[in-house]
Amino acid sequence: MTEVVQSCRIIPKQELEVKMKHLILICFILALFLTPDLSHSEQTILRCNHNKIIRINDYKTEVLQKCGEPFFREENHEINQWSYKLGLRGKVWVVVFSEGKVKSIDGGARKNRAGPGKAEKESQIKSDFKKMLCGREFIKLGDYKAFVLKLCGEPFLKEENRRVNQWSYQSGPENTLYVIRFDKGRVKGISKGQERRSKASLAGHK
Repeated sequence: MTEVVQSCRIIPKQELEVKMKHLILICFILALFLTPDLSHSEQTILRCNHNKIIRINDYKTEVLQKCGEPFFREENHEINQWSYKLGLRGKVWVVVFSEGKVKSIDGGARKNRAGPGKAEKESQIKSDFKKMLCGREFIKLGDYKAFVLKLCGEPFLKEENRRVNQWSYQSGPENTLYVIRFDKGRVKGISKGQERRSKASLAGHK
């Protein structure tokens, strides 16, 4: 009888609060480990300025009203997407549209890069590079066009038509030419051209 009474004892309020805090802490830790990491894949929402939220199937006009003018647009017969730089670090978010509605929201602009196909691999053996340095970061295969624009700035030459879609940059002390080729809004190949020496260096060799 004594054992029964002890097992049914009333738990003091302070002890109950401590147990509840421990339970909440355990639930929080479990949530951190069990919640899927969405930073490496497509998102279902985009939080714009002033906490205005964009969701899948929202109209393009809604995106414009809530997020404002994108810093980069690509709208042609193949793709229809807007790119935004949000947050203190200006993270690139790409909103893809289909039939005037949001089809996907990609916040992992540097993740899940599509690997080159067989023909692309063969061309890389001859002349291609897998990355190009812009500032302190590298441009790599699969990066969005908007990410290239953010890191490297405006190219000195753009060639965009049904046959060619590429940007050209001059980089380094020797003004080395780099040509970045795109396919459906992403980096498909990076080629290094001839070095274009400055007038000062040319004058020194005379």
